[in-house]
Amino acid sequence: ALALARKGIAATGLDLSEAMLTQAKAKSCHEPGLPIRFLHGDMRSFHLSETVQLATCFFDAMNYNLRDEDLLAAFKCTAACLELNGLFVFDMNSVYALSTVWGNKAFTEDHGDVVYIWQNEYEPVTRTGTLTATFFVKHDELYERFTEVHVERGYYIVEVIDLLGQAGFEILEVARTDGLPAQETDVRHVYVARRT
Repeated sequence: ALALARKGIAATGLDLSEAMLTQAKAKSCHEPGLPIRFLHGDMRSFHLSETVQLATCFFDAMNYNLRDEDLLAAFKCTAACLELNGLFVFDMNSVYALSTVWGNKAFTEDHGDVVYIWQNEYEPVTRTGTLTATFFVKHDELYERFTEVHVERGYYIVEVIDLLGQAGFEILEVARTDGLPAQETDVRHVYVARRT
């Protein structure tokens, strides 16, 4: 939203997390006059007072919809806020990413003032990956510890295309992050759809 607003494009940021909205508002306060607003809401049940030309949802936020009905509801809400022929661009972690890259693995990274441990569990029946991230953040000579738990569901490309169609979208492209056509074995899929 900030990147678009800096180019003079009126932007609206929507998030379910009040804490994330607080962070976004704090960032935008350093640049007064940006054409931007932030709304608290759920991607499955939000409404805008006017339609827009473009909707985006990045960094695998759509994977947090753990049921087909949730993902379809998010797509329908997005369609309702778009003008006819408006574009919807979003990305998702693939089933491959959640099952293999996340898998049942642990990762550790040390950035000096921040150290984190990621522990992953994958459930093949539901295609859900649970990421438990434990962070150690240095403040003066002490480290503060906090933990986040993220649960994402993987969807196959054909499933996402079907749900987008049910919501009133035409698929223009499903690509990898480098722009080449996406395959199920790619880690991240980028969808470009048009409201019909």
